[in-house]
Amino acid sequence: MSITQRRKQNNNSRTRSIRKQNKISISIGFNKKDKGYADFLQPRLLSFLIDNMSIGKNLLQTQDSKPFVVYKKSKLHLQAVSVKTWKQHPEWNDIECKTIDENMKATPCNIGTNTKLFYKLKSNDRIAGFAVYIMALHLGIITEDKHKLFITALQKTFGKNKIRVHNEDVDWFHLKSAN
Repeated sequence: MSITQRRKQNNNSRTRSIRKQNKISISIGFNKKDKGYADFLQPRLLSFLIDNMSIGKNLLQTQDSKPFVVYKKSKLHLQAVSVKTWKQHPEWNDIECKTIDENMKATPCNIGTNTKLFYKLKSNDRIAGFAVYIMALHLGIITEDKHKLFITALQKTFGKNKIRVHNEDVDWFHLKSAN
């Protein structure tokens, strides 16, 4: 192999690893007894989150055109992006959706047309979107029982429909149908 070919090979692998640094895929067993709780506590996911937060990629969301389902085991394709401001900053009480419990509101809502579920976790310029939920799991703020209630609510709200996490419009953590 010539020196030029080796340089191209080295440059390609370096470029590829940098490009993938902000993306991760993990399997979540939503149909297991713990509703995927242990899967969300993977050290690999926490490391991914912290590594991206340290370089300013604070918001974790599903990758474009790669939604997931919650009625069975599913692969989450996540990406970390930088978002510092949101278009809307409503108070929790201003989100006019059906109240599930003190932490969740879901469709029907008086805003938008997509099926959606809001969880009472607010994004900020350091941590946002799905990252807030995952960090709350790792810190014990959301217990396994609360997580099970959340996944059960997702399953009732979305059924077998595909879901995405975008979270660039409203600063509350929410999921919506991917249609």
